[in-house]
Amino acid sequence: METPDLTTAGELKQMLKQMLEGAGDFSRLKRIDSHLAQALATTAASWLDLSGVVELSETAAQYIAGYKGESLDLSGLVELTDGVAKFLATYRGALYLSGLTSLSPISAKYLASHVGYLDLSGLVSITDEIVLQLSGHCGGLCLAGVTELSEQAAKGFEYHQGALELPALKSLSESAAKCLAKQDNSVLELPGLEALSDTAAKELSAHNGFLNLSGLRELSDAAAEYLGQHEGGLDLDGITELTEAAVTALSYQRGPLKLAGLGRLTDRGAEALARHKGDLDLLGLTDLSDAAAKHLLRHGDDLFVNLDGIPNSAAAILGTHPTFSKYEGADSAGSVAMFVDGETITVVYNEEDDDETG
Repeated sequence: METPDLTTAGELKQMLKQMLEGAGDFSRLKRIDSHLAQALATTAASWLDLSGVVELSETAAQYIAGYKGESLDLSGLVELTDGVAKFLATYRGALYLSGLTSLSPISAKYLASHVGYLDLSGLVSITDEIVLQLSGHCGGLCLAGVTELSEQAAKGFEYHQGALELPALKSLSESAAKCLAKQDNSVLELPGLEALSDTAAKELSAHNGFLNLSGLRELSDAAAEYLGQHEGGLDLDGITELTEAAVTALSYQRGPLKLAGLGRLTDRGAEALARHKGDLDLLGLTDLSDAAAKHLLRHGDDLFVNLDGIPNSAAAILGTHPTFSKYEGADSAGSVAMFVDGETITVVYNEEDDDETG
């Protein structure tokens, strides 16, 4: 029978105490037998960290899959048998298998039936056959190790339901962009793209949901014109300069718009963005005229600006925007806010409070 890597009775006692108290960190374990797996599955913790486990039998996997918490971390597994994959796929919650560097088509088929977030970020390459199997997965899917995606593979993700994370993808063809854009009402993470053709931008504009293109360093006026038709959050934080034409085009985009890389905004650009419908992130601004600030003051949704980073006169104007008064303690020039993946996250600080708390 397998035994956990616990060197003393005291450590075993401590682990049992953790389970009773609802603690979920068991990352010291290297392997678990079926009896221990059965016990671990009963812990009341909302997350179960078994990231140190390097081997897992089918019986142990069957018991662990019965865990009722929200998150199961098995990122230490470097190999996965089809039998283990079959049982783990029945777990309902976020499943982390980022240690896997390869996956059989059968295992992929089983994991596709898993419901919830699935982290397979260790896969460095992915065949069209694997994509075909995984495309049926319902929930967020992280493939952070994939650097290339064939057109056939992209086509397999057309009807994937849930967020799709491809942060290491360096290039995207027009046809692949068209396929990925068909994911509806979901998050599409493509922060690794450093360039985007106008045609690819046109295809991605059809995507309905949060679109992360934060790796782009430049954007043509034509591409901006297309992305301005996008509905849902749009992250362009990597862009440091935009023409007035591009800014105007992007102002028509509906949903949260992240332009935190922009250091300067012209009066006309500010006038255009004032009409934007959705939260607006301009946290990187350092050059803003009073006239531009007055335009931005008319923005109807949350406006995220670091008031410490812009001229005092402009900060005094923007400080009266409702964004800085709607949150408790957000009345100082040190108040900022931001949003991530389409969700608003407010970060409010007061320099005087910081001094008092030390």
